[in-house]
Amino acid sequence: MRGLIDLQAEIKLRRQAIEDIKQKLEQGDPIYDSPQRYKSCTEQALSEYRQRTSRTKYAQNPAYMQFREQIWEVSQTGAMPPITDLVPAEPGDEADSDEDLVVGGVMQDYKCPLSARILEDPLSSTVCKHSYSRREVMEYLAGNGGTARCPATGCDKVITRQNLKENRELRKRVAAYERREEEREIKRRGTQLTQVID
Repeated sequence: MRGLIDLQAEIKLRRQAIEDIKQKLEQGDPIYDSPQRYKSCTEQALSEYRQRTSRTKYAQNPAYMQFREQIWEVSQTGAMPPITDLVPAEPGDEADSDEDLVVGGVMQDYKCPLSARILEDPLSSTVCKHSYSRREVMEYLAGNGGTARCPATGCDKVITRQNLKENRELRKRVAAYERREEEREIKRRGTQLTQVID
């Protein structure tokens, strides 16, 4: 799975290099050696990507999180720990608190972009794959005549009632996430109580 994510990242970086060259040409900027420029741009971008830690490459990737959750469900019992517990920290990760990574990775994936709260009865767009709490997105569309721009940051797709579908798999993942968070909170309170008693 990590190899696939790396390949997707490489394809994206190579496309971006081509797009940058194309834009410069369209703006009339002279580029005398496009192949060499493409090569140097992609080599630099790939080098920077490869220097990133495993947590920054994978722990915040929704596809990787879903993959690890599915593996956990068929091979383990109980709630899966936070994804950062499954991806060891490396030099360079020290500045990232565990809470920030959980929020940036798992938590963000399960939040409605309209309410900023955990998804409830999620609906997913078939045009951009973003998900929303049913009540919030229906109110959002009703207030915009039934058609509106996706409220997720950086998305410019248009959503309608017709391209929103019930997402049962996501609902299960949200429920599992909430159970994990409850277990973490219970464990945290138990640790605090033990420290007070000691």
